[in-house]
Amino acid sequence: MILMSGFLIGSLILFVLGKLIGLSFKVIMWLIVNGITGLILLYIFNWLGGFLSLALELNTINAIVAGVFGMPGVILLLIIKYLL
Repeated sequence: MILMSGFLIGSLILFVLGKLIGLSFKVIMWLIVNGITGLILLYIFNWLGGFLSLALELNTINAIVAGVFGMPGVILLLIIKYLL
């Protein structure tokens, strides 16, 4: 729940900063939707990965990577976790 509230606050800050520097509404909404999609993918992966012992921690860094890069970000996090 804390991660979700942090995400909402971050989205609001992104919206305000985007408007201040002159980004269009379409670009700002694309960034927010991409972040929501990445967060949902991270939750789904952790739920499905629990059956196969593949799970990623839900922390700020993982949420940012999954939010910015989407599914390739989740795959990148898996590769980093299991190679290092």
